[in-house]
Amino acid sequence: MITLKAVGADPSRAHALFTEPDFYFRTHIPDLLSDKEVRALVTEDALLCEQDGVVVGLIWLAALVEAGYPAHYALHARFTRRCAVADAAGAITEAVRALRACRPVRRVTHEVCEADRRGVELAEELGFALEGSIPGMVTLVDGRRAVRFYAKLFEECHDA
Repeated sequence: MITLKAVGADPSRAHALFTEPDFYFRTHIPDLLSDKEVRALVTEDALLCEQDGVVVGLIWLAALVEAGYPAHYALHARFTRRCAVADAAGAITEAVRALRACRPVRRVTHEVCEADRRGVELAEELGFALEGSIPGMVTLVDGRRAVRFYAKLFEECHDA
């Protein structure tokens, strides 16, 4: 089971996650970022995910209200390779459930580079629908790759 807690003022425990070259949390190019850029990706309100006392992932549900979309959130989530996709999906489901218990949530979106097989698998495990993709948006060693856009709609804005 994965436990969730806010990163808080000291994000140092989360930084080690970025040593995996494919830890795509809020970036499609984690292995090209400086330490300062990595620190900027981990916000205080992100959720630190622990499994058996070991940090295995990060979740951040960013409100899109300022962009004019009330009750819409962007999901940023990534888990280490040692964390099973089903366990990661369970943690994200719990984070969304907790958010819905205290705020209206109508839609959660998630973007994934097509080269990120674990990210695609996670989006599908969560039941997110593929809404479209933009070809050639990310340049990687093996060429230009598409970014896929997934979303999940919720019938009611609040779980009461």
